[in-house]
Amino acid sequence: MRTPYEKKPKLASTVIFRAPTGSRGGVPWWMWAGLAALVLLSVYSVQDTRRIENELRLAQEQAALVAREREEMGKKVALAQRERSIVMDQASVQIAIPAVSKDVPAMRAYWHAQLGIVVAGANIPAPPSNRALQLWLIPRAAGSKPLSAGLLEQRPGGSCVGLVPEPQITMSDTKALAITEEPAGGSAQPTSSPRWVGGVT
Repeated sequence: MRTPYEKKPKLASTVIFRAPTGSRGGVPWWMWAGLAALVLLSVYSVQDTRRIENELRLAQEQAALVAREREEMGKKVALAQRERSIVMDQASVQIAIPAVSKDVPAMRAYWHAQLGIVVAGANIPAPPSNRALQLWLIPRAAGSKPLSAGLLEQRPGGSCVGLVPEPQITMSDTKALAITEEPAGGSAQPTSSPRWVGGVT
């Protein structure tokens, strides 16, 4: 029996902790949203970087292609100008190169001491697709082998032209010019009899 002066014992209060509304595992919702946005941004950034890299690579390849085409065009223009200069220059020596067969048109060479040789002919029958016409310089020195001066180019309209920018020997050391039909790509030495031969005087 308690006396009026005795205090009543206090009951222990129960404390319940609750996670804030709208959070997961104690992480606020806005943090999850920020993380998701960061992931999406990272994925987009990677894709965008790859796209830019591909576009840059394609642009570089296109620029390189254009540069090569310009270079090739420049070379062709330079060769055409050189051909014209050799043919038109009065210092060039003209050399007739008649065909061995009478029913085939003759060719003509223009030899310039500094610019080289141009060989040209009109209405020249084209060889088969796996064959080519090759020009040879025949040295005056006894026992010397023919020297290749390159392949002739078949052009539209039946014309045939060859340019030799730097002949291996001088005109004074050359006895004759000969043209043979060789396998495509040319030969180190003639593999057939000449179809055109012209003496150099």
